[in-house]
Amino acid sequence: MKKLFNVITQTYTLSKQYEVQQNCNSMLIANIGGDPVTVDGKLLLPGVVGQLSITSNIIGDSFAIGGNENEVYNKRTVVVSFAGTGANPLLEITQKYFEPA
Repeated sequence: MKKLFNVITQTYTLSKQYEVQQNCNSMLIANIGGDPVTVDGKLLLPGVVGQLSITSNIIGDSFAIGGNENEVYNKRTVVVSFAGTGANPLLEITQKYFEPA
């Protein structure tokens, strides 16, 4: 039986705890601003000026959390903390999640 999935991309500018999409299978987390950011204890540095993404933001460090077929991410939140030492704090999180049956 095939499972239907969808993708959502959200951007964040504040240090706080954010909810993970229900039935999330995988996510890509990227620092697209100019301020260092920590996500669940992992430091993501900002990119170098001159490296631009499609949205004209600076491309910084990123990491992915992937799940195998039919696996769902067990954690319900991610904790985001911007350092406040750079300009334009901006984090992008893209989540792939299964649609309810």
